[in-house]
Amino acid sequence: MPPDTGGRTMKDREDDPGMAPAEPGDLTAVDVETTGLDPVRDRIVEIAALQRRVDGTYRRFATLMNPGRPVPARARAVHGLGDDELAVSPGPDVVLPAFLAFIGRSRLVAHNARFDKSFLDAALGRAGLGSLPAFEDTLLLARRAFPGKRSYSLARLTAELGLAGRVTHRAEADAAACLELYDLCRNRLNRKGPA
Repeated sequence: MPPDTGGRTMKDREDDPGMAPAEPGDLTAVDVETTGLDPVRDRIVEIAALQRRVDGTYRRFATLMNPGRPVPARARAVHGLGDDELAVSPGPDVVLPAFLAFIGRSRLVAHNARFDKSFLDAALGRAGLGSLPAFEDTLLLARRAFPGKRSYSLARLTAELGLAGRVTHRAEADAAACLELYDLCRNRLNRKGPA
């Protein structure tokens, strides 16, 4: 999977949009990039999801999303997304329904899921589209699977655990790293037995 979307829109990055909707056994790793840290005041600028189907196939969804406002320099320094490329990207009215259709009834996972879910729920609420179900959180799973780490950031865990994914603070790469971390944590916890 490419490390970033290169400014492509969701129609360019949704694998096989004609595929059957996601089912409860499917797992979807989600990541968002934003204009800041407050889900009420700030907005999403990028959404990506990597979905593993029960049959072992993968689908991905990645798009930039026009936040309808300038991106502060502090946020731009984190993800590198600027006003020019976001101004020509689809808005929430296009992106959010497509995202909901993509995730379907799949289980959702994110790293520091409270952050991603809070932004997605705020955006969905503003659009009158409800909210998402609970997410599994690889941050919490990693704390159980690998106790005593100095940091549980996705970037640090990916590097320390030798995962193939590279965290770039771009949603598509980070969603892929999250899914890889999820598998590693689940496998380790399953070997250790109940906590």
